[in-house]
Amino acid sequence: MVDLKSDALLTLDKLLKVIVPYREILFDAKTNKGIKLVISGNRPAPENYTDYPEYIFFDHQNLDDLDKIPLDKVAMVSFPYYRFAGWRGMGEISEAEIERLKNTISKVHSFGKPIRFWGTPDTESAWELFHQIEIDYINTDKPQQVADFFRAKNLVSKPKFL
Repeated sequence: MVDLKSDALLTLDKLLKVIVPYREILFDAKTNKGIKLVISGNRPAPENYTDYPEYIFFDHQNLDDLDKIPLDKVAMVSFPYYRFAGWRGMGEISEAEIERLKNTISKVHSFGKPIRFWGTPDTESAWELFHQIEIDYINTDKPQQVADFFRAKNLVSKPKFL
């Protein structure tokens, strides 16, 4: 993932120039192998996703247009956690918050795309819940602790960590 904080178009143009020497290791649609660069943060308009090379994908951040955009250029769909829940990863989460999260996950999955929430609680209770409700990528600042937690519970095959 490349999280763009500056102007999307100017930064992507610069990125495309900088990565030219690495083209041989980047994603090739013919072989379905190589590194995919997933652009997050500031991105071009979805209708312009196809203007970028086959190795550039996007972290889409809207539910309302999934049926109108080039989904083959979307690597994942991401949202800020606070839009759906205020639970801080300790104690009980409300059923209403769980339902909002599950409904969002279900909608994204119905389009065949993985989902992640950023700005999530970074606790064992949160990691367990996120696994249970089938969030595809757990955003964490504690990757080793999350990996150890899932190994201890024999849940190593899922989910992925960012």
